[in-house]
Amino acid sequence: MPTSENDDEVTANPPPLAIPSVRGSPLGTTHVGTHVAAINASPPSLSNGLQEACLIRYYVIHLANAFDTTDRDAHFHITVPQRAMHSPVLLYAICTASARHLTSLWYRREQSAIISFDDIPLPDLNADSAIHYHNVCLSLLKDFTNTPASEANAEERAEALAAAVILRFYEQLDTSLTGLDVEAYQNVVHTVICTHHIESVFSLPNIDKQHRDSEGRLILADGLRSSACLIALRQEIWSVLLYQRPFRLPVSSHLDYTQLSDADDFIWTNRMILWCADVLRFCFGPDTVTSQVYSTNTLAFERWDAMKAFEEAWDSSPPPCFNPLYYAPPNRARGAIFPTIWHYNSACQVQCLQHLELGRMLLAVYNPRRQRVGLGSIASDKAIEEQLRQSSLLLCGLALANTNSISGMTTAAIGISIGGEYFYGLDEQDAIAKFLATLEAEHAWPTQTIVLALKHAWSLQRSSSPKIPYTVPPM
Repeated sequence: MPTSENDDEVTANPPPLAIPSVRGSPLGTTHVGTHVAAINASPPSLSNGLQEACLIRYYVIHLANAFDTTDRDAHFHITVPQRAMHSPVLLYAICTASARHLTSLWYRREQSAIISFDDIPLPDLNADSAIHYHNVCLSLLKDFTNTPASEANAEERAEALAAAVILRFYEQLDTSLTGLDVEAYQNVVHTVICTHHIESVFSLPNIDKQHRDSEGRLILADGLRSSACLIALRQEIWSVLLYQRPFRLPVSSHLDYTQLSDADDFIWTNRMILWCADVLRFCFGPDTVTSQVYSTNTLAFERWDAMKAFEEAWDSSPPPCFNPLYYAPPNRARGAIFPTIWHYNSACQVQCLQHLELGRMLLAVYNPRRQRVGLGSIASDKAIEEQLRQSSLLLCGLALANTNSISGMTTAAIGISIGGEYFYGLDEQDAIAKFLATLEAEHAWPTQTIVLALKHAWSLQRSSSPKIPYTVPPM
């Protein structure tokens, strides 16, 4: 296994595994059978019932694309379901996420108590089913994380990482029910990466790798591992922005943005996500809640300048493959608040441009040269507010061009959590509220925390300007 460029930043002893305790009643035997052996002791084939078969199909049709937005080889759409036929940890991870997503949407939309998929009734599927599947998957992950690194092979590592990021997706959906996000599976990913020394994925040379042998055939374990790590990187970015905490994944500290070669849109998107992660590490620090940008040392200025230079270089000369098929500015006369932006490889290219905007927002706020007090500080603050507003509008416009993608809508919601406060017009606030409502209604993604924070911010905003009539827009 190659060593990381930033081995000095990865602790020799990884963080202890912090997985939530098993919830709910013991797993029944009606559908999932008794395949709870350790990963490395899995049977050659799993015998699934109709319910599990439907949940795997549901994952392939409705969820896999959200994971594979930046993966040319679609590992989570193709490889993960294939391996789930032989890998219990992947089987139960898929069933966990599908059961939570399907039941959440069903109970919002349908009157019938019996859930069905593709007109197939699933009478034993209910709100507790995800917990049952989760408990089995949890026991398998615990077995793996307790296995010495020397005894785990590449396929086992890849499957454990893939299962962990799927369970992180489930954990995020589950916050609508529990009201709490403990980020347990972000910790699992961190533990697996550090224990098994696969942190080298988070560097520019490895981002560009195609994971193929000398004859051009895909190396499945390497490809799945890399795909899972990049999904974990996106999930980490979302969590850092939502919870304003330090960045935990071991991103390389030797990212040179001046020597990037020509590449396709998938590689450029993964480079952009890595750049965005680098921006967040600069803003929130890798191991402390004290932001590094408030330091006056030369290194802070140099790092900010390097990341800003990448943003400006992209703006002046973006890769040709990112030219939009169509663009139209907002038409306020017709009630259109967001721009219309179409791309031919929309899921991938939207993710790239959205992470560009997230990074742009953070670089504006955490500029070490920003005038914070005295003459010019008010103008500086207003310029930043305008940047946050414009980036939020663009994030939503990009997402709405591809509303079938959970990832695009979710990334935009993360941006709204940063810039949504700075919308002052009722039409804009109403559009933001409707966007979040659509995300929850169509994709079961919890938005209540952001909605409540926005309501509070907008109410305070209006209370300081009593002459402006105001009613809180419906959520």
